[in-house]
Amino acid sequence: MIQELLARGALSSLALTVLLLSLHFRDTAGARRPALRDEDLVLVRASCEKRLDLAHATARAGRPSSALRVVYVVDQPELAARLNNHVAREPGLNETYLSWPDRPDPRKPGDSRVAMVPWLAHKALGASYKWLLYGDDDTYFFLDSVRELLRDYDPELPYVVTDVLWHKRKRYMSEAPRCLPCHVDPAYVEKAKVRPDKDPPKRPAGAPPLDFHQPPIPPPGCPCTPELACEFTLNVTGGRQALTKPVPRKWSPETKFWGFPEGYPSKCDYPHFHGGSGVLVSVGAMRKVSYEAALNCYYDDTQKLTAKPGSLKADAHGDRMTSLCFWLNGVALTDPGLGLSQHEHMNQAGHVFDSRAGSIGALERALKEPMSERWLWSIMFMGAVHVGHHAKSIDMTWQLSRLYPKARAYAQEELKRKGVLRRGELDAQVLRRGGKWTWDADGDRWDWAPGPGPGGKEDGDEEEEEDDGQGAAGKPAAVTTWADVDAALSGR
Repeated sequence: MIQELLARGALSSLALTVLLLSLHFRDTAGARRPALRDEDLVLVRASCEKRLDLAHATARAGRPSSALRVVYVVDQPELAARLNNHVAREPGLNETYLSWPDRPDPRKPGDSRVAMVPWLAHKALGASYKWLLYGDDDTYFFLDSVRELLRDYDPELPYVVTDVLWHKRKRYMSEAPRCLPCHVDPAYVEKAKVRPDKDPPKRPAGAPPLDFHQPPIPPPGCPCTPELACEFTLNVTGGRQALTKPVPRKWSPETKFWGFPEGYPSKCDYPHFHGGSGVLVSVGAMRKVSYEAALNCYYDDTQKLTAKPGSLKADAHGDRMTSLCFWLNGVALTDPGLGLSQHEHMNQAGHVFDSRAGSIGALERALKEPMSERWLWSIMFMGAVHVGHHAKSIDMTWQLSRLYPKARAYAQEELKRKGVLRRGELDAQVLRRGGKWTWDADGDRWDWAPGPGPGGKEDGDEEEEEDDGQGAAGKPAAVTTWADVDAALSGR
């Protein structure tokens, strides 16, 4: 199969490397990793004294146990010391308070603190965790969904996971430089390129169609590097000639104004995540980018913690700076891949971060009305929501924490009743040993026939009944193999 793809010129040397690496990791991903424990996750956020009530609400609401740690980075060392003294008397909180100074910019004084949060938390805790749940102090994480989403990820790989990316000053663009997770099977990638879109966006009347040179489905990254992410974007937009140019392709006004830092590693502009939407950072990413490297990303003088006035380091937003710091040190963004689309924008229904299911109204509706499978899956895998900073933020956060477990339990039960609980997008991404799947356009879903695990059961699902070889609704499940992918590639 690989030789035939090479013969047709369908694989570049970089894509071949990625394919071979993902094949190497496939057996590890074939069986689910041990379930993430509360102590494997750490909530990290920057805040200040006047916003601490909101920061506490978004961290404590719905928190399953004190084993899940929280790290806050505030602006005053005296405030951090006072709060740590309080925590010492309340060990059940399991919270740590650190401090980092504001920068001189009066418009964004806390953005350097926002940018340094992951490294300050890693320095304080060491590698005693697997994932940092990194967001603003008004970001609320849906913890059960996060654990489910990360079930096949190897935290030792350098991951920065989000599907809310800014690219060309727009969010959710399908062409944005990024990768899929390493464990995503190459056959799934090829299948996603030819399946019908689940939720195509509406184009304005009279607007021309947006044509890509190839379907905008990113490659698995093992790991995801700036070079791999850039090659994907330049390929799908027809700009591959930029790979041979001495100057990287600039897209954002900020890059056009400030330029690229010295040692910029790729041939295209970097995307950046939206901090308020939430980001998942692996311990492997934090090991790859050291505390000292982060200081160099944000300051010209790392002793005095100062940067040249008017420079990118002095003026840029914290989430842009952090995205660039990871990029400069060889770590590009990874998309969970649940909202893949062949159109200009990703499918809204599949968003993990800032999911449209992650609102009070949507969760209340889910508990009152029958919901489509698309909405049920959105509830199952929504990772975080940006609550915002306003008069009702705290009340909204606690209300979300009460509604979410009920809505998720209902969604799980409904999917099980429909016979599709183990036939979701995450299952389709990982071709488990002996597993078979096919895209059912009529049912608007993947039909999944799990292979036998130990004792004839599906891997990781001891409670599920044995599969009878039938797909959803009793239809035979078609076998998806490399031969099927090869046939699709060759147009047969």
